[in-house]
Parts: sequence; structure tokens; C-alpha cells
Amino acid sequence: MTKHIQQIAIVGCGWLGTPLAFHLKGLGFDVRGSRQHVSARLDLTQAKIANTALSLTPELVCDDAPLLFEGCDLLIINIPPRRKSHDSAYHIAQIDALKQAAIDYQIPRVLFVSSTSVYGPNQGVVDESTPLEPVSESGKTLAAIEHDLQMSPLKSCILRFGGLIGAGRHPGRFLSGRVVAGADAPVNLIHQKDCIGIIQAIIEQDLFNGSYNAVCDAHPCKQEFYEAAAKALSLELPQFSQTSAGNKLISNQALKQALGYCFIYPDPIAWITQQESQ
Repeated sequence: MTKHIQQIAIVGCGWLGTPLAFHLKGLGFDVRGSRQHVSARLDLTQAKIANTALSLTPELVCDDAPLLFEGCDLLIINIPPRRKSHDSAYHIAQIDALKQAAIDYQIPRVLFVSSTSVYGPNQGVVDESTPLEPVSESGKTLAAIEHDLQMSPLKSCILRFGGLIGAGRHPGRFLSGRVVAGADAPVNLIHQKDCIGIIQAIIEQDLFNGSYNAVCDAHPCKQEFYEAAAKALSLELPQFSQTSAGNKLISNQALKQALGYCFIYPDPIAWITQQESQ
């Protein structure tokens, strides 16, 4: 634990939030978590992690808000916009409700999990100084939430994760058998374990003063990566058209410099090869 951060609330204990909760508890932090349904929280209960039901309608509805929020030093918000339900204004209102809870319970820090989709079609090397030009609805929503957080009285760290890979998200299944544009486009990915490692480093260094891109060091081209990923699972290879998909390459240099972080899986193709050998 750190001197300033001991109690942590995680809203959104899913694919990333649950292993993050386990990891932080193993380091000695007092971790609380939330999910909507009791059955979905069973693994948290079995790990002796305090948890409660929480839903955002978009108002915050929580079975035991004090258990989740009271006395916390950090609120981690890990709830992506839903693709097929509601709209941008709805999700912004959901995050506003959590932001207000942080203010009401005097939680001094917020870590918000965002996405590199906020950069939209920007090309070439993209870093934190690149203007946000989202085109997707989810990208526009996240950019608006980021702005609102930065304007709030809360100390906030915004983590823009690239495409997520890892346990239960093997990229070999992502494009298998499909016709895909942009064979030469670089991929911008990050492994689940590095997501967790980066969040740990931010907590340990109490770095809540900006926005950071979080992607692997290596950016193989889309064709090389997804063919290797499909072969690793003996799946049908994707087919690549001649249509360009741009050359956007997300830089992680600001994050590495700020944290001194070394990636567990710096090269996504090396990770795939390692999986094959196990």
C-alpha cells in the first residue's frame, strides 16, 4: 500500500476490474467492488472483497453506497459505453452520477478507464498532445467524459487503453474468416496484465494529474498480427483487402516516462508465440 492510498473502490468489476481487484487486494489494499447482479459478484465474495450491487439508470442506484464509497482514497471507474443501448448523453449522465458520488463521499482521486478511440482518424504517431477527433459514438462519449472530469474538482488520471487482449480475449478470434481492410495498418494493443500493472504503478506513485496512452511498445501490422493470432488457434485466417485503414500509431512514451513502467508484454506477437508454446 501507499501512504496516501489505502482504500480503493472499483466500479465495473468485469473482465478487467475483477482481476484488478484480486491483484490490489493481494498487495494489501482495502478493495471494494460493484457489479449489478449477486451472481456476478460471487467471485469477489469468495475472495473476501467487500462488494455491493450497483446500477446506473443513469442515476446511481446502490444497495450499500457507504460500503462502496465511504472512506475511499481512490475511485476506479471502468464502465465503457454500451454499443447497443442508450446514447451518449445517457452514458455521460452515468459517469456524472459516479463523479458526484466521489464528491459527496469526499473521495479525492478518480482513475477513469478510457480508450484510444478518442483520437479518431488521426494518422501517424499519436501522443497525448494530439487533438481529440473522435468519430465513433463511443469515442465522442469518452472524450466528453474526459473533459468533464478534467474540469471537475477531483484529481483524476485518465488511462486510454488500446485494444484489449489477454485471458478470455485471444485476438485470434477477433477477425478469423473475415475480409479486413488495412493490411499494413499498425495495431495498438495492450495485455490485461499490463493494464493491471500500469494501474498499480499509478497508485503507488500517486499519479493523478493527466491523461496517458497505454498500449504495447511494438506495433506489428494488422495482417502480420492477426494471421499469427488465427494460426495460434488453428482458425481460418482473415483475408485482407487493398483498402487502406490508415497508419495511426499510438505512442506510450509519456506513460513510460511518467511511471518508469516496463511492459510485461511489450510485443503482442511475442505473447501469441508464448501462448503457443505453453
